[in-house]
Amino acid sequence: MTANAGVSQSWTNSDPDSIGDGNSTSAGVGLDLTVPIYQAGRAAGVVRQSKELPGQTRIEVDVARDQVQQTVSAAWSQYEAALDWFQPTNSPSTAS
Repeated sequence: MTANAGVSQSWTNSDPDSIGDGNSTSAGVGLDLTVPIYQAGRAAGVVRQSKELPGQTRIEVDVARDQVQQTVSAAWSQYEAALDWFQPTNSPSTAS
């Protein structure tokens, strides 16, 4: 929707020898208003999209949290495997 308004005023002092007193005053007011008749559901779509945004953000946070948990779990498993690999199963002092 758009709206435009305007006001104008003018005063003229012309030759006093002409007909009349030579003074004239005029004023004008104008208004132009444009309202769309059909927006193809645009307003409802914008509202619906705004309502969905928090839910979408929550889903993205959940996905990111799951990825972090998987990454940490995999790193922990690799850490434990590395510890097991470096620790000897039979130390020289306990071997018979």
